[in-house]
Amino acid sequence: HNGGIQSRQSQVGNLQDARIADYIICEADGAKGRSLKAHADHEPVVSHQADLVVAVIGIDCIGKPATEEHVHRSGLFCERVGIHPGSPISIKNIADIFFHPEGYLKNTGLRSEVVIFINKVLSATERQQAEHLALALKKRAQAGRVKAVVVSNLGSFVV
Repeated sequence: HNGGIQSRQSQVGNLQDARIADYIICEADGAKGRSLKAHADHEPVVSHQADLVVAVIGIDCIGKPATEEHVHRSGLFCERVGIHPGSPISIKNIADIFFHPEGYLKNTGLRSEVVIFINKVLSATERQQAEHLALALKKRAQAGRVKAVVVSNLGSFVV
């Protein structure tokens, strides 16, 4: 809820003002374990003061049906990208939701650098899909807005 968002942003601002750390890392928004999401009106919960925003997308959703199993708030996702529920998710759909006015960058400050992290890349096929997605995202990015697109598998680093 909005009270929580404002409180969290205030807390981050207080930490920044106190200068007690060189870096403050905040998880701003979760997708309930899904690889893709459509954000609610109050999301993403990102501080406008953030120096760096890392947006995470799981590559394993490509070709999967646009359902709650693969997309958090799948109905909203389908509505925003203009597909029928259950349709296969395409690279274009991911780029569409990422850059949608209500999408991943909605609350990101204009001075914040953005890195897109394409996660769950395990196979050669997923690597190729991730490279195609990275190109599609870079092509649509506003000038200088996306600093980098990183392709990896974060799960392999979790103990």
